[in-house]
Parts: sequence; structure tokens; C-alpha cells
Amino acid sequence: MRFIFKLGQCLCVIVLLVVAGTSQSKPRLLVSPVLYQDQPIVIVGREVAGEPFKENEKIIADEDWLKQLVLEVKNVSSKNIKSFDIDLVIKDRGMPVLAFPINFRTYTKPNTSDALTTNGEAKVGVLQPGESVKVKITAHSFEVFTNELKKRNLENVERATIEFRFVYFDDGTNWAFGKQSRIPQM
Repeated sequence: MRFIFKLGQCLCVIVLLVVAGTSQSKPRLLVSPVLYQDQPIVIVGREVAGEPFKENEKIIADEDWLKQLVLEVKNVSSKNIKSFDIDLVIKDRGMPVLAFPINFRTYTKPNTSDALTTNGEAKVGVLQPGESVKVKITAHSFEVFTNELKKRNLENVERATIEFRFVYFDDGTNWAFGKQSRIPQM
């Protein structure tokens, strides 16, 4: 009788471990962006929770993987970049429902919402040609957009698509969705 009780306890522990393991970590996919001919930025690195992964490679990660996602973005243009906007688009049944914003902004002194240099220091100043920064979703944005996903019963995101939105240069021009233009003066 005692053996059966111990065996039952062991089976319960195993079942709990399997359920806990499968409910927390599962395959996730970060889909690469559409590339444009004159695109000023490219993603040269990606990692979740400090673990690098390759472009379009499925990774095993927890439910909050987007919060832990870091993208290394490189300026491949010949101009200084003042700011850029990237979205991580979440779709439901093939239709976009929400996009987590990832932004880079130029600051004159270190700021907690700044991007980081490849050495892990706060990035100050413009992103120069050939230079890379590490960017991620801010904690505030993650909280706000995760709450929106919960309202739609989509909180356990398994797939996100990267979309490059806007790049603003220090010469008064910008790039959006494959087109360059001049920023209107007010």
C-alpha cells in the first residue's frame, strides 16, 4: 500500500512538472520584415532573455518573450539617424490586431528609455552610418499592449512580425515604407 502511495506521489510530481514546463515555454517565431531597396536600417542581431537566435528561427520561450526580446539594429544609410520606429505586429487569423512599438530616439544625455550601444551603455546622440544599437519594447508599452491583448484573449503570443515604419534623419528628411521624403517645416 505504501509503495502505491509513493508511486502515486511520484506520478503527480511528474505530471505537474510536465504541465508547468509546457505551459510556460513553447515555440515562438519572430517573422523578418519586408525589405526595401533603399532601407536605411537592418536587423543584425536578435535575442530573447540573452539567448541569440537566427532570422526566422523558432525559439522556445516563455509567454513574456516579447518583453525579453532585444533587436540589434544597424544604420546602413549614409546619413545620421535621429530616430526610428519599428513595430512588432500581432495578427489574429491573418489580420493585424495590435503592434508593440520599438523606438529609438536621440537624447543628449543618458535616459532610461534609451537604446543601448552594442557594449551595453546608454546610447547618446544620433545613430551614425555603420553604427548599431540594441532596442526593445519599453516596460510601459509592454504592459499597455499586453493588457489590450488580454482583452482580445490573445495574450499568449506565439508569432510576431517585424515592420519597419519610420526613420528620421538629422538633415530633415525621413524614410517610411520604402520611400524617402522631406519633413514639412512648420
